Amino acid sequence: MSDIVISSAGFNIVYNARKTLIDVLGSIGFNVDAHYGTSMVELSAMIESNQLDFCVESKTNGSDNVKSKTYVKFNDVVGIKPNKSLKAKNIEDAIDDLFCIREILKPSDRLIVVVHDFPNDTIRNYLKVLWETKHIVVNVITLKRLQFNILTHNMVPSHRVMSTTEGTDFMKKYNVQQLSELPEISRFDPVANLIGMKPDQICEIIRPSKIAIDAPYYRACVNN
Repeated sequence: MSDIVISSAGFNIVYNARKTLIDVLGSIGFNVDAHYGTSMVELSAMIESNQLDFCVESKTNGSDNVKSKTYVKFNDVVGIKPNKSLKAKNIEDAIDDLFCIREILKPSDRLIVVVHDFPNDTIRNYLKVLWETKHIVVNVITLKRLQFNILTHNMVPSHRVMSTTEGTDFMKKYNVQQLSELPEISRFDPVANLIGMKPDQICEIIRPSKIAIDAPYYRACVNN
């Protein structure tokens, strides 16, 4: 018998979070077909057996001619006493397991950790150092933030991460010598965090206009 217990309200929260992540990952080029259409019964079984985690692969190859992966890990978000406080040790253990022991992910891939509460400054600083020292991207996202897809909200402009080639061409075209010449967007910005934007990438943002043609503007992602 499983000792994992969840209320109907808690079940709906997990259901919405999982659906939002699948929708978002699908919209940014990952193959999520196998994860659509999960029934309530199937999700209940996943919760009871603590098997909410899943991994998806990009539909096309990246700049290194290899498909990238994103692994979604639910950090003890359900149960009799769900773990509401994420610690650096939790992330370290996940990295050891996924990048080193089982080798499911490589540094160019992405790990999403779903948690109850917003990460504190200690976790944020840890994630910054993790990028600086190992170039590993871990995005911590709360269940609350995943109750709806902010990418589809009419007040949120379209964000698109440019490929390495696009970024190089953009800098040549507009004579941008260094990324620091561009306005910044933090990797911890809600949209950047959700789509997995990495430091030194360029983001194209389409701001809608009622009086003119929609025009793109650009931000350089930074590790702060």
